[in-house]
Amino acid sequence: MDTVARSNLHRPWALPGILTLSLSLAIAGCNDLIPPRPPIGPPSEPETQAENVPQPTEPQIDATPEPFAGEWDAAYIHRLAGEVVGFSEVRIDSRLDPAMLITGKTNVQLHKLERLIFQTGRIQFVRRIEVDSVETTEGELERFDVEVQTGPITSTIRANRRQKVLTVQTDSNGEKKSLKLDWPETARGLLAIEKTLRRRKIQKGETRRLQVMLPSYTALGVIELSCKGPASVALMEGGYQMLDEVEVSLFDQDQVVDQWVLWVDEKGMIEKTLRPELRLESFRTDRVTALKQLDERDEREVRVSVAGTLRADAVPTQVGFTISGQVAAMTKKNQSTEASDVGASDVESSETTEGTDSRSESNLPLFAPAVARQAVRQLGDQVQVLVSADGEFPEGFIAASAPGSVDSDSVDPTGGDPVPRDPVGTQPSLLIDSQHPAVARMAQAVGELPPMELVQELTRAVRNDLSLAPQADMIKASAVIRARRGGDLDHAIVLAALLRQRKIPARVVFGLSPVQSTLVHPTLDRSKTHVAMKLTGWVVAAVQGNWISIDPMTSQFNRADQLCLLQPADDADFQAEFVTVFRQVAELTIGIRGALYKSDD
Repeated sequence: MDTVARSNLHRPWALPGILTLSLSLAIAGCNDLIPPRPPIGPPSEPETQAENVPQPTEPQIDATPEPFAGEWDAAYIHRLAGEVVGFSEVRIDSRLDPAMLITGKTNVQLHKLERLIFQTGRIQFVRRIEVDSVETTEGELERFDVEVQTGPITSTIRANRRQKVLTVQTDSNGEKKSLKLDWPETARGLLAIEKTLRRRKIQKGETRRLQVMLPSYTALGVIELSCKGPASVALMEGGYQMLDEVEVSLFDQDQVVDQWVLWVDEKGMIEKTLRPELRLESFRTDRVTALKQLDERDEREVRVSVAGTLRADAVPTQVGFTISGQVAAMTKKNQSTEASDVGASDVESSETTEGTDSRSESNLPLFAPAVARQAVRQLGDQVQVLVSADGEFPEGFIAASAPGSVDSDSVDPTGGDPVPRDPVGTQPSLLIDSQHPAVARMAQAVGELPPMELVQELTRAVRNDLSLAPQADMIKASAVIRARRGGDLDHAIVLAALLRQRKIPARVVFGLSPVQSTLVHPTLDRSKTHVAMKLTGWVVAAVQGNWISIDPMTSQFNRADQLCLLQPADDADFQAEFVTVFRQVAELTIGIRGALYKSDD
């Protein structure tokens, strides 16, 4: 992933337009995206002119007042290479200002909602932006609120204007900042383009320059609208329509930072938008039609395209994964081991071992750890991971230590007793509040059973008693139980809490799990096979001296097709750790080397 795209994962509020050029999406073979006239290209080299020939003057900032002129709304479908990748809607109406009820003063409320599926490298996520803005009927900005959801990352921007100063407060995953901006009289609100085109018809050859908020919502820039006149425009349903074409350029301190084209009807309504460099087009439609064409998914869901295949007609018993990238190359002591290249298909002919490999665990990678039923080894800058349903691994792989075993690094140098390797996993923690009465009641509702049967019954209880809801920020297990609903990560937290309540050590881990997907993003290489996997969480537990993995959503045990990427510490901020995985997985290349199946036995 390029540098700009990577930085945008850390600054999600830098993505609030229909789509910014900072996310480089390469598309080829798109037909009929551009109407029958040449697309926008780089400006041609200026011809040499005599010194006495006057140069055209730059248009001044347009200060023409544009007061409120009636309520309206619009909805748009966004397409990339002919496939729907998003939806947005805009609504403007007038309401009584709650702060001015006595005077009966009205203000103008602007609402915009946008939902776009992003493909950055091999990861795919939904970016949702909701904007609420309040202006006076004369068109002056009063305040605005912006919420940006980029996969699991939540950011907010709030601003209030007092006379000629705009105070902006940003919050991205708890990182808060505040700044003040000078707000000149010429500055426009957040829907400046839509308002000016509807309020005053733009004429062929006319250029308007408006002072607006930049996409970061933390600085002012300039939008330049240049009308090229009527053009025959390809429509979403096919066919063409004559519309006025307007080229748009966004300037930040006299530097062009974004360009696109839009087409408007006689009333100034934007009917189509095209970003030529990204090959992204947007069509005006009605809300019902737009929503019908969207891919139904949890807005916080993150999908990762993994190169390789997994059979749909058989259950895998062993799956070999490879992980490469800067993060994967890091180990506890920045060392790598030397081993032959072994894939899952080589397992049958290899000597199998269970437990910890004889080599030092200092060679374990910091990403994709050795956990229940998962063993790893480092080979140069590549991590090889083998997930085995039976917990047996070829020689050369490092597996998780047996529960309760002693880690040599944890021996007290003063001669005291050795410290158990895994003391964590039994006590209450910030989110896994296993001693809460709500957790205790649910856990104790299952009677006394042998350990493995107890685990199975508690897993069923989570699946049966909790409804599935879109995943929000992770909350305590007791809160999920009281709500009786939660996302897949919430289900994992509840299961871990129930197990700990019944004295069974349990942890939550984050990683990838296969997902049924019919959507193939246009930026993926369709000539290669890919497995769609979802960034999610599950539970690992210690039962009768062995580590097992439990999928709370399917009630399956020891799945070989799940790849653990991170096992957060009990005292860690789970939400922050999950965001870390999201950011890091974008820099990794993950592949499936091979698999063994039950039908092969």
